Amino acid sequence: MSSFLSALMLRVFAGGLICTAAMLLAGDGAKKEVVRICCACLMIIFVLTPLTGAQFSLADFSVTQKEVERQIQNGLDEARQSEYNATAAAITDYIRSKSEKLDINCQPQVEYLVDENNVFHITSVTVTHTAVGQSAIDALKKIITDECGVPLEQIYFIER
Repeated sequence: MSSFLSALMLRVFAGGLICTAAMLLAGDGAKKEVVRICCACLMIIFVLTPLTGAQFSLADFSVTQKEVERQIQNGLDEARQSEYNATAAAITDYIRSKSEKLDINCQPQVEYLVDENNVFHITSVTVTHTAVGQSAIDALKKIITDECGVPLEQIYFIER
């Protein structure tokens, strides 16, 4: 009976360590909830397998652990990319709303890159617009540089 309890405690302890590592890697947000549910299922497996007599070793789980870590990293990368796209879309919408207030009918496009430190940088803003006065274009350029932080040399205006 004591070997059964020690095996059960070892499984629960190992499962706890694995789940802790997975939760730390998951970060915050929706991905963390998925990992939390997976960890709960894993702990149920660790507790119930000795009761069913099934053999389950930690070596069998090591491949799965690496796969879970890879999936978590992929999920984090997808979430970051989604955030970058949402940021570019928000800046585009902001420029569009400001241009409407200046009576400029335009279609702004924001280009960006992400450096090796995962820092978002706007590389260019291209504004395709209908014919409008130079003063309105200058006002929109000032808004884009001052409020969006885009250098003047990275802003392009194209008349349709």
